[in-house]
Amino acid sequence: MPMRTIVLLFAIVFTLSVQAQGQGQNRGFGQGFGQGQGQNRGFGQGFGQGNGQQMGKFSPEKFQADLEQFITKEACLTPQEAAAFFPVYKEMQRKQRSVYERQRRESRMKPADEKGCEKAICQRDEDDLELKRIQQTYHNKMLSIIPASKLYDVLKAEDRFHRQSMKYWMRGPHMR
Repeated sequence: MPMRTIVLLFAIVFTLSVQAQGQGQNRGFGQGFGQGQGQNRGFGQGFGQGNGQQMGKFSPEKFQADLEQFITKEACLTPQEAAAFFPVYKEMQRKQRSVYERQRRESRMKPADEKGCEKAICQRDEDDLELKRIQQTYHNKMLSIIPASKLYDVLKAEDRFHRQSMKYWMRGPHMR
């Protein structure tokens, strides 16, 4: 599997494994890549970290809040659109998370024989198709909430956020 695919999958799994944080804690990332609350922080400084946490310690709640703030800003969602959009978005993430967790469980051990490997490959293909069906279903729901142009911007922003977050985390603590 290409490194880019692994990295993107890793970012998606992290995103899907977080719970939503309250709207009142929008710090960091979305205000000019980490420049929030009067602090001049570059991208990643404070990224994924709550107040008082050590540098480099991942916070799923902060990650989710940063993702939502970034998407809201990049897609120019109004507060009303964001309030209607993100519950549906989080529901999609929960359904995708269950598929990702199943994939992770099934991929831990290589099957011992050819028949087992073939079965694992077929299951992986089915999981990928299920993920696409979930996306399609929820994209249709989202289109009833926000215009297609904004949903397109949301999807682009989500990809950009994951790429940038992975670049940050790949640098390691010595570079942050």
